[in-house]
Amino acid sequence: MTVLCLWLVLQSRIGPLRYGGVPGLLFFPICLLYAVHRAVSPRPAVVFSAEGFTDHASALAVGFVPWNQVANISIVAVAGQDFVAVKLREPTLIIDGLRRWKRIGIAMSQRLWPGDVFIPTTVLPATASEFVATMEAWRRNRRA
Repeated sequence: MTVLCLWLVLQSRIGPLRYGGVPGLLFFPICLLYAVHRAVSPRPAVVFSAEGFTDHASALAVGFVPWNQVANISIVAVAGQDFVAVKLREPTLIIDGLRRWKRIGIAMSQRLWPGDVFIPTTVLPATASEFVATMEAWRRNRRA
């Protein structure tokens, strides 16, 4: 996509339409860098522990979330893709400690879909329902 947007911007014969590639030229290289970073330094998307889970699943990953902050775990569909959505009891405790650009991205997601932490199922080693069941089991065992 980066190359396509660059090609579009460099096309003088299409006049002002070529500037339609500028937003893509700003956005897609960032996505490419993130994808390369994930490829050269892979790590598990989500790590469970008795204390909570650590989210590394996406560019908007929130890091460590204690089980006592998890209010609800569900599956939401966004543009045809399933996400595991985690609703937090006090989202500001987790989200306020993130970088500004992550807080902005999460705030936009929160306005559109129910949840505070969104884990794309494409990076998970299980189906969405299996992953939610595993997450719920870890959360229950924490209380036992």
